[in-house]
Amino acid sequence: MTSVEPKPSARLRDQSGSGAFTLVEALVAVAVIGILAGLLMPLLAGGKQRAQRTTCMSNLRQLGFATRVHLDERGIWPTHMMQLETYAEPQSEQAQRTRASPIWRCPSWTSSDFDPPGRFSDWSLNTWGSGPDATFGQPLGLAKLDSAGMTGRPEVDVVSPADMITISEMTEVVLHATPVHPLWTNIPFTSLRGYALQFRHQQRANSLFADGHVESEGNEKLIGPAEAVRRRWNHDNLPHHRNWR
Repeated sequence: MTSVEPKPSARLRDQSGSGAFTLVEALVAVAVIGILAGLLMPLLAGGKQRAQRTTCMSNLRQLGFATRVHLDERGIWPTHMMQLETYAEPQSEQAQRTRASPIWRCPSWTSSDFDPPGRFSDWSLNTWGSGPDATFGQPLGLAKLDSAGMTGRPEVDVVSPADMITISEMTEVVLHATPVHPLWTNIPFTSLRGYALQFRHQQRANSLFADGHVESEGNEKLIGPAEAVRRRWNHDNLPHHRNWR
């Protein structure tokens, strides 16, 4: 009787009991895993960005509660983020230096020329609004000027609380550049001293309004040409078109 020796691969299958991958099968498996990873990575990155935006909005709501207590006790709007520290999570110098105090921080923050490290908070109060008014040169935001300097406006000065930005993802800047320079892109106001908007969340920025609600909006809802957009920066709820680029 003639016996036939099994091929090595067949012997391996018999001994293992479960079968072995060939080189082609292994390469196909690696390719499929790579394709799946490529499809999942954008979804995971998008999920992380949405989570960071939600955290940022939650922090702003907490600062809105602190603003409400400030108003109840003092009757005027704050003019610097540090004035809210009494009513919110305190921040030590070390926490400020190491960015370890989360209520004052946006998790999507990255350092840039207009958004440098070392600031007390990653958000700024809308003290100036779209700039000074045409009559007395008074700020159109939450602040006013008197003989003692800058102070907060009375709460009742805000005509439309649901349509007035109080804190937003922006940096107060003083910029000297030609009118057509691209650095002006996210600086909407003509005043030499103004704000640079920071669109940290997939081209959106979070803003707290005077009634305590938070919105996440793109460029067209924050610095667009529409009158409704321009009203929301000023305590009198007027657009003051002369203050816009």
